[in-house]
Parts: sequence; structure tokens; C-alpha cells
Amino acid sequence: MFAGFNVNIDMDRLLELDDYNKIGKKLYANQREKVHRGLKKYIYEDRETLNATIMQEDWFPSVKADIFLSHSHGDEQKIISLAGWLYEEFGLIAFIDSCVWGYANDLLKVLDEEYSVKEKTIESTTYNYNKTIISSSHVHMMLSMALAKMIDKTECLFFINTPNSISVSKKIKEKDMTLSPWIYAELQISEIIRRQNLKIYRGFSPVLEHNANYDFAEKELKMGYKVYLGHLIDINESDFYMWETTHKDYAYALDALYVSTGLLNEEIVSNGK
Repeated sequence: MFAGFNVNIDMDRLLELDDYNKIGKKLYANQREKVHRGLKKYIYEDRETLNATIMQEDWFPSVKADIFLSHSHGDEQKIISLAGWLYEEFGLIAFIDSCVWGYANDLLKVLDEEYSVKEKTIESTTYNYNKTIISSSHVHMMLSMALAKMIDKTECLFFINTPNSISVSKKIKEKDMTLSPWIYAELQISEIIRRQNLKIYRGFSPVLEHNANYDFAEKELKMGYKVYLGHLIDINESDFYMWETTHKDYAYALDALYVSTGLLNEEIVSNGK
């Protein structure tokens, strides 16, 4: 990752065209196409052990993308439109993080049906609690590693800061609190992960040479995670509009954003075109 941004925009205004959502849905579908439903291919010769490496590659595949979109599940359709907008207007491929963590429950269901069933009738299925905890720990570990790899591989991260992603509850006085463990994990990863030179993502460039779901209870379990956003650069709707009007003056669309936020020197970028 070269840079991270804390994005505060009114996506309803920015993404008012349905065409962006259609484009985003195509990208989203392409990123989800590698899902596998069977377990036979993962079983080692001892017929008892699963090959977690192959399973991770299949269920949480790495996708080539320019931008990692960290977002709340509640904003998913807007995020899909945002991905469509980034592709249509800038030619940038955005990775939608729910393409990865959206598979977790599916894989857990497959594993639990195979290894954790305690009793099964026509009406219901009872699972061994301890075994479900074990399968959950494996899946969530694979998911965390997949997210870390994607954040490391993408040139920059956009954290889409909305009321769905950052809690604004009056009952919670802590500022910048999230109820999503995955948003918490992604922001923590983005803070500690290595910062890469742009050459890693683009190769040689004169510019870069100068810039080194079961509901058994009425109450829902909610855990608040204090998140740190200080390592992310704040950008708002005005910054997005400025980016949209200036990016065609640069060889790489993201360079316009980097220049406007002070990450790259405009004179050096202009000379390196």
C-alpha cells in the first residue's frame, strides 16, 4: 500500500446514476466468481486433513486491483456504485472488501455441515459448539490473512467513513468507534502494513524515481472497537470532484489525487509524464 484515505462523501449525490451501479455489479460479480462449494479437492491423502492453503486461495482469492474499498456491509450497494464510478471515470479497478469477507459464513456453513453436526432431523440441525468454534477460528484466520494480502497488494486504500461504518450512537461517547470487527481489522492492518514505493505497483517511471445468521435471542451481540484514523488522509466530496476534473492531466489517475493531497510533487509529476 502506498497511501490510505479517510473518505467522507455524500455517495447518494455523487453516485446518482444507475449506470455506475450496473458497472460496479459486473466488477463485483467478476471478483466473486471463484467460489467453490465442495471440499473433496482440499482433502490430503490421509483423508483426515484439509489443505487450508488451497482452500484460502479458492474461497478468498487475491484480485488485481488499484484501490481497496473498506466499507460497512450496510453501504454495500453504494460501494458497488462507487466501484463503477471509479472504473468508468478513472479506469481504476476497486476491490470491494465484502467480496472477501462475504464468503466467510458460506465457508463456515460448509465446514460445520461436514464436521460439526451433532444431531440432524428434518426440522432442525444441532451443532457441536466446540467444533464450530474451531472451524470459525480457521476461517477467520484465513480471511484476515486474505485481507492483509489484498491491502498490501493494492496501491491505496479508501476507508468509506459513513454512519454505518463509524458509530454515531449517543450511548457510545468514544469518537471513531466501529461495531464491525472487519473494519477494525482492515484499519489496523492499514496502519501497520509496510508502505510501498509506487514503483512496486507500476514499474519504472521518471515520476516515481523522484518519490521514494441464526436468531435465537432478541438482543444482538455488538462489540465496539476503538479505531485510529490518524494515518489516513482526509478527503471529502470536494476533493473527489476536483480529482474527477483534473485526473486526465496525469498519466495515472491516482497521481492527481496524490498531488492534491501533497503525497507527490506536482512539478516532478508533470516533468515525468
